[in-house]
Amino acid sequence: MPRKKQPLVPAPTVGRYKNHRYMNPDGTVNGEKLLGIVRSMPGGFALMLLNAMIEEGAIDEKYQNKAREIIEALCHILIPLAAFGDEESDTQLTAILKLVHPTRYEVPKNN
Repeated sequence: MPRKKQPLVPAPTVGRYKNHRYMNPDGTVNGEKLLGIVRSMPGGFALMLLNAMIEEGAIDEKYQNKAREIIEALCHILIPLAAFGDEESDTQLTAILKLVHPTRYEVPKNN
């Protein structure tokens, strides 16, 4: 019986990142796919720019933690809304939109 050939280099172990949309079959990251995913994420590209500006020192590092807190809080609001049509989450999002776009929502200025 012929012997089965053994590979010279063992196959890489992909671990927890197996079968992600941005992974190549050999376990390496496909940069173009990953960039496409980030560009399609709401605010993903802006967050990458913010991080780059923080790393370059153009923006103080303290804003990175603030941005992280805001984004995590938004996710905790958006996920129940998207999954369950949560009324409280909808109210919170409307309030946030009014806060960041006061003229669009005709929010009176405080004197």
